[in-house]
Amino acid sequence: MRNRRWSSLLGIVLLAAACAREPEDLAGLAHAGREALKRGGVQRAATLLERAVVLAPENPNLLYVCARAESLAGDRDRALQHLARTVDLGFGDGAAREPAFRSLAPLPGFQGLLRRIARQGSPVDPSRPAFVLPSDLIPEGMAWDAAGRAFYVGSLLRHKIARIGPDGVARDFVPSGAGGLGEVLGMKVTGRPTGSAVLDGHDRQHLWNDLAFLPDGGLVVTDSEEGTVYRVRNGRAERLLAPGSLLYPNGIATTPDGRRAFVAHGEGIAILDLATRRLAPLPHPDGVAILGIDGLYLDLQPAGGRLIGVQNDTDPIRLIALPLDATLTRVTGLTILAARTPNLPLPTTGALVGGDFYYMANTQTDQLSDDGRLLVPLEKLQPVMVRVMRLP
Repeated sequence: MRNRRWSSLLGIVLLAAACAREPEDLAGLAHAGREALKRGGVQRAATLLERAVVLAPENPNLLYVCARAESLAGDRDRALQHLARTVDLGFGDGAAREPAFRSLAPLPGFQGLLRRIARQGSPVDPSRPAFVLPSDLIPEGMAWDAAGRAFYVGSLLRHKIARIGPDGVARDFVPSGAGGLGEVLGMKVTGRPTGSAVLDGHDRQHLWNDLAFLPDGGLVVTDSEEGTVYRVRNGRAERLLAPGSLLYPNGIATTPDGRRAFVAHGEGIAILDLATRRLAPLPHPDGVAILGIDGLYLDLQPAGGRLIGVQNDTDPIRLIALPLDATLTRVTGLTILAARTPNLPLPTTGALVGGDFYYMANTQTDQLSDDGRLLVPLEKLQPVMVRVMRLP
């Protein structure tokens, strides 16, 4: 994640949404609907958001705000329908306190939804503290070096990489700005030399966000601004998808054979065949919300594997496990690893270490402006807690 990224799908600002013509794409509809709601145009907001929900029927953020607009517009039946879908997906926590839903209070169906929300609202947090990072890092990416028994953390604010050894102390590995180093996002560690490549991002048309290694020594990189994925081999970068193929591609993980990549993006998770460049949504059961994921990791198991996701663009924020079938091509369920806990204010990424998952719980990336300026006094930043949980 990065502050330039969407804070949520509903908050994307697109030039198309500002044009006179009616938006037709998901992001444009969501943005225009949200803006209309802010201005008090509840009927127009409901119309736009209903069109957006048709395009994204499993987006809990979108469903919830659509229900708000419909309730304010007097369409209680549709509002209840979209709120129920939100709850089906495991969300809707704030409904009881939402002023827009006051008109729904007399409805038996609404009271039933509130009871369901209460039942699913118990905190889940099996984690424990692992170590603490300095408050002035504002970290985004994290990686584990199994051979060196060390973590590496990249800093958005200080433009450096820190190494955390077995003693739990963060020390500079790459000093601030060394070699022109800028904001550090995704990182991974491999056990063999891979060469180097420089991808230009200074024109702000690119945002190199996360990466994953391939068995041949190459790697794949998500470009969140361009909406695509690149493959880097032998020092050269090759675009695999047309620009705009994905809405803000972010976390990425590859299969052990290097044939496919799982790509988290603004509308869910896609599978990319790296040979044919075929892109397809990752199949999953109805009622499983797989959007809003930042860090994404493949945890291999004897019967197949599972994806571990840092789902930080939902309310509540969650850490989730998505079990996969034996062919690693289909999600078969969802397990909430952590949610509804004060120990999960703003995670971004983490690292698998054996059967454990380490993650940065309070990165404070929301305290940076789009151009990298700190939005609060430095002394207001908190130490960053890295937590760990044993995966079930």
